[in-house]
Amino acid sequence: MGWSKRCGLIVALLWLAGASGAAMGQEKVESDFERYWAGSRDLPVISGGKLFDTARRFELGIYGGILPNDNFYNYFPIGILSGYRFNHTWGVELQAAYLGLKSDTELATFLVERGAGIRKDVDLGDSQVARIDVVGTFSPLYGKWSFQTYKLSHFELFLLLGAGVVIVEEPEIKSGNLDPEPDPVLAVHPEGVIGAGFRFFILDWMALRLDARWYLYPAFDGVSAPAKITLGLSFFTPEL
Repeated sequence: MGWSKRCGLIVALLWLAGASGAAMGQEKVESDFERYWAGSRDLPVISGGKLFDTARRFELGIYGGILPNDNFYNYFPIGILSGYRFNHTWGVELQAAYLGLKSDTELATFLVERGAGIRKDVDLGDSQVARIDVVGTFSPLYGKWSFQTYKLSHFELFLLLGAGVVIVEEPEIKSGNLDPEPDPVLAVHPEGVIGAGFRFFILDWMALRLDARWYLYPAFDGVSAPAKITLGLSFFTPEL
């Protein structure tokens, strides 16, 4: 066999090896793609449906969290919620929270310990006790996410807007007396609420829920705008 024929044979063998490797690589890519995204994983989102459908179902939940932006108290709310989804997008929700679990901030501690004559329950404004709110919910986005490419899960983004009442302990000012009374009194104030959150679906009837809400109410010494961040579990009834 001549030198030119040997070179031609070598080139042909190299071309065949490269083509075979490319084909194997493409098959691996297609296999990986099918493993995570194909219909065999039952992802009806691609075809327009939802794997976790909450339409016409009640939602019951429990949660805990933190209210981090008060000047004088760190609140640790615990609460319950109940809601109903009219369809895939719109719903209504009732939520109640207890705010009696709290600790003093560094500022409150400083003022009480070093501030001359500071009375904690009177001179530091109001202290939140509980709140009840009714909100409308709007869920514009449903999607999926993967954890380290092994676990595929589904989530839902929701927005909310509503109103309610907040119960506070606040200083009492009697007519004709500019100084607050030594013992605070309970008061109820109306409030507005706006917020957003995510539901991360675990099962068809259970989801992990992350909420962020902002409130606005007329406080003893002006307008108060606390924020609340919570994490909880939601449970869904069968479709009605």
